[in-house]
Amino acid sequence: MSIGEILKKLKKNILFLLFAILVCITFFSVKKVVAISNEKTHFIYIDAGHGGFDGGATSLDKTIIEKDITLKVCLYLEAYFKKTGLKVKLTRSKDEALAKSKRDDILKRVSLINDSACDIYISIHANAYPSSSVKGAQTFYNKNLEDNLLLASKIMNYLYLVDSTNKRVPKDISGKYLLDNTQKVGCLVELGFLTNESDLEKLTDDEQLRNIVNDISWNFRIFRGKRFMKNLVLKISSIEQMQCLAYDITCFAQPSTIIALNGDLGAGKTTFTKGIGRALDVEKVINSPTFTIMKIYDARKKVNGIDKLYHLDVYRLSNSSNDFELEEYFYQKGLTVIEWASIIDDLLPDDTWFIDIYQLDENTRKVILKNFPHMVVDKIGEKYEIIYG
Repeated sequence: MSIGEILKKLKKNILFLLFAILVCITFFSVKKVVAISNEKTHFIYIDAGHGGFDGGATSLDKTIIEKDITLKVCLYLEAYFKKTGLKVKLTRSKDEALAKSKRDDILKRVSLINDSACDIYISIHANAYPSSSVKGAQTFYNKNLEDNLLLASKIMNYLYLVDSTNKRVPKDISGKYLLDNTQKVGCLVELGFLTNESDLEKLTDDEQLRNIVNDISWNFRIFRGKRFMKNLVLKISSIEQMQCLAYDITCFAQPSTIIALNGDLGAGKTTFTKGIGRALDVEKVINSPTFTIMKIYDARKKVNGIDKLYHLDVYRLSNSSNDFELEEYFYQKGLTVIEWASIIDDLLPDDTWFIDIYQLDENTRKVILKNFPHMVVDKIGEKYEIIYG
């Protein structure tokens, strides 16, 4: 198989591994990590290991080169994140070294990351070893920042989904200049050993990874923090327009997205949920689950992989921590919609999408979208009347 053929397959295959690598960002709290002024632009820095004269590791037959894999991974990842509205920078975007020597190249990478306003960096690599029996993906970190271990551990937890036989653990390592000298939270990820037949097959065989993506891709959500989120205030003039808004928002949702609805009685929370049901082609009639607390609907149209709609009304809950086991539904493969969500605000993840609905008159509502990704706000704002935002 030629390098070109291999890289063509890698465009899909590596993404599956990256789902495992980056799903951790869903649960990685930005509040602890970021202490940067609001005037700066925030993003993730992705480092494609090696490049140019420095090929890095190779397969045993020398046909697969690390620099090609890491670049392909990072370019695909950049495109994916830009599509979701997340800001990303790459240390390199083509097959080139950043300097004329390895020493100066690594100094440049560290400088790029440290001089930026990035919140997190991830350095992507592939490994090699003289013995072909050595295998397994692994994360490496430096304990100079306490959250480095947290990030490396979260990533490692999902790499186990790629290979359940992998016994490797996140490793605190010194002597790696990039890890020792970067002043941002981050880690280095070795995707596997190019010299091991099993690892190499996982990086190049669609069939082996197809089932993996079903298990891990639904967990993947955009890296979110307050600096990546945006609010918008809309004027909605009819029931039909309210349901259209819900329909359009659903098109941006991912499996395990949580939408928290707040508003007075009759404001339109259930009407909004019906619009979500339309987007998912829910067959049953959607009504408020006030007395049952939750209703589950099957999605006949699996928008972005969403297979169910979990519709909760927590108005009757007096204690958010004890009355009902809610959290188990937050990370299912469905879309969760919660009416009267302020009652359980302490349980909601940081990346919850909040929608407040206020009745202006019989037909008109003010709808406030809070904590939404910039891309969603921008797209929705193009279609509906903005009061301000």
